[in-house]
Amino acid sequence: MLKLARWEHTPATVLALLAGLDDDAVRLRVEKNPATQSQTLADIFNSQDSQELICLIAQHAHTAADILLTIVEQTSVANIIRAVTKNPNASAEVL
Repeated sequence: MLKLARWEHTPATVLALLAGLDDDAVRLRVEKNPATQSQTLADIFNSQDSQELICLIAQHAHTAADILLTIVEQTSVANIIRAVTKNPNASAEVL
């Protein structure tokens, strides 16, 4: 499962299924995978409170602007805020 979650050619639907598993190591690899889609990242964000995982979501190129805005509203951790500001999906409202 770890290799599948990490492999950049894993289909987005499979990554979404893997993200639903109760395994932090698998979720971490799904979050780092460039093929992970916005909805999967949103689902992971809504089920997590780990600052490490939230920071990865903030950095991911597929994270939607509304999730980035929620992250900014809910945290004051400097490295997470910095990750949000560097995300190309951060809208003017988010910034």
